[in-house]
Amino acid sequence: MREIESARLLLEPMTVSHAAESLPFWQPAALYQFIPGGPPDSLAALEQRYAKLESRTSPAGDEHWLNWFMRDKASRKLVGMVQVSLDKNRSAHLAYFVFHPRQRQGYATEACLAVLAELRSHYGALDAYADIDTRNTQSIALVERLGFQRSETKLEADFFKGERSDEYIYRLKL
Repeated sequence: MREIESARLLLEPMTVSHAAESLPFWQPAALYQFIPGGPPDSLAALEQRYAKLESRTSPAGDEHWLNWFMRDKASRKLVGMVQVSLDKNRSAHLAYFVFHPRQRQGYATEACLAVLAELRSHYGALDAYADIDTRNTQSIALVERLGFQRSETKLEADFFKGERSDEYIYRLKL
């Protein structure tokens, strides 16, 4: 796994060494509005999670785990994260987070475009998909800007924070 560069960003392969720097950015509850879970319990818990992901391979060996931190080239500060699970059929599950101080500035679009190009050229990915809570209008707009097409609606896909969640599945041929 290698570093990727875009106009404003360096996309660094995630390592345990990112845990301390990223911990404060994972704290705002609003980041978890449309996903189960919440902020890490501690730095040690986050380090443990990153150590598992740093292996780059699922325990069963059937997925590649590709995770990059977005870093602003000018300020050198973390902006967010792009996560990909690439399966044996070369289908990439895409997820992304932009930390609150940097949201709505085009960073997710820029990072996802760079990662999709990397998946195509370096990993031979054939397609990508994203599952998005139907209430998450910003994320829906993002994947549509990237050219993803809605392919499916999963009713009652999850239950968290006291509510049922429906999801859209978006797909993109690479």
